[in-house]
Amino acid sequence: MSSRTRYRLSGGRSAARTCRCHVCRPDGRYDPVERRTLDTVRRHGWQVMLVSGDGCCEAPEHWGEHGDGSGGPDFAYTVGLGHRCGHPELVVSGLDPRSMYRVLQDVATRVAGGLRLRPGDMLEGLLADAPMAVASASSACRSEVVSWSGWFHRRAPDALVLVWPTAVGAFPWQPGAPAFLDERQPPAWRVCPAALTPPTTAGGPGG
Repeated sequence: MSSRTRYRLSGGRSAARTCRCHVCRPDGRYDPVERRTLDTVRRHGWQVMLVSGDGCCEAPEHWGEHGDGSGGPDFAYTVGLGHRCGHPELVVSGLDPRSMYRVLQDVATRVAGGLRLRPGDMLEGLLADAPMAVASASSACRSEVVSWSGWFHRRAPDALVLVWPTAVGAFPWQPGAPAFLDERQPPAWRVCPAALTPPTTAGGPGG
C-alpha cells in the first residue's frame, strides 16, 4: 500500500469472469480500512479516495487522516471501476476536495451507465462552463498514485486523468499556459494525446 493516506468517500458485480480483485477473490482477512473499501465497492460499485498531498486538513469531514507531507497536490481517484465496469480508474488533482469528489462521482456514474472514455475525449458539465480533457495515466501514475486501486485489483490498474483548464480555456499542454496548471496537475501523471486540441472556453476554475 502507498504511504499516502487513503480514506473513503465512495460509489458489485464484476465486469469480467477473470477479475482477480479482492471482491471476486477475497483473502478472508482484512483490516478495517480494507474492509471499508470492499464494502463500499460491493454496495456502490466504486469508491472515491481523497489524498492530501501536503498533510494539511482544511475539511475534517473529508480528510480523515493526513498525507505524507510530500508537498504534492491534493488528488482523488476511483477504486473499483475495473471490477464493476471493466473501465479504467479516474484520477483528478488540484481542485478542492468536494469538487474532486463530485467530478469523480459524476463521471463514474456516467461510466456505470455505459459511457466509455478514451484519451482525447472532452467532458462537459462538470466544472461550470469549462470542459475537462481525458488523458491516459502514465505508468508512474498507475503504479504510485492510484495505489489503493492497485491493491484492490492486485495489479497496476488502467487509469485516465481528468484535466481541467484555466478560466479562459487554456489546458496545461497548450503554449502560454500558466505554470500553476502543471503544479496542481502534475504532467508526470499523464500522457497527453498529440491530437488533443481543446476548445477555448470561458469560466473554468483556477483562472
